[in-house]
Amino acid sequence: MKINLQIKGLEDVQRQLARLSNGATREAFAKAVTDTAYQAQRRIQENMRRNFTGVTPYLVKSVLVEHATPESLSARVAPSLIDPSAVDPQKILRAQEFGGARRAKRYEVALRAVGVLPPGFVTTLPRNPFPGSADGRGNLRGRFAIELLNYFQAGAARVAALNKRKQSALRRTISYSSAMRYVNRQLVDREVKLLHGYEMFAADGTTRGLAPGIWARRPGVHREIKPVLVFVRDASYRPRLDVEKIAKDGALQQYLERRLRYRIRKALEE
Repeated sequence: MKINLQIKGLEDVQRQLARLSNGATREAFAKAVTDTAYQAQRRIQENMRRNFTGVTPYLVKSVLVEHATPESLSARVAPSLIDPSAVDPQKILRAQEFGGARRAKRYEVALRAVGVLPPGFVTTLPRNPFPGSADGRGNLRGRFAIELLNYFQAGAARVAALNKRKQSALRRTISYSSAMRYVNRQLVDREVKLLHGYEMFAADGTTRGLAPGIWARRPGVHREIKPVLVFVRDASYRPRLDVEKIAKDGALQQYLERRLRYRIRKALEE
């Protein structure tokens, strides 16, 4: 996603430009182009907030401006990796701009590796998210994802990367309890691994009344079952971010011309 703005036309300001030195002229041009790049940034961010469901502040803030200079009268507006530990926003926005298959999230890759998430499926949150699992923007909360991976023993490397204090806090979320189940019509006591007081299990769609996904069940309370993640067929994005249209918008060119007049006027006043 890239926008380049070049100065062209504007014959009506030639007389004013003649009063400036070549260096001052190019400085005014560079500032006007940079101003317009920030306007394009605002347009892109507004588009994201309007068209994306549950867009994160991180993704919106990742659209940054690279300033024009007197030597290079071109500004760049592009997503940048502002948090090395996060997903590269270019990968996310590329699919939003051009459409295409959704890339698997890191926790989905881990769940597939241990056979919890079937091939060809991705995950989505249920309409009523499991307590503490959602980040408020339609995504699985990072800490809960680590806890869930640790529960299914799918995130050993990720957990090992945590410091000892965080590992200890993570272990406290997982406990063991005793539950009763019927085996050949006999009640049998069994040890159950619990996450936040619930037993987690995966359903493949063959269990009556349970859609494919990860479910939470409180031991001893047979009717209390909550969905945690729903498995859906691998989806594709439709294009929702038309950067080329924003770059070619006549309103953006008009904004550039206004800012150039302003920057020339300011230069003449100095």
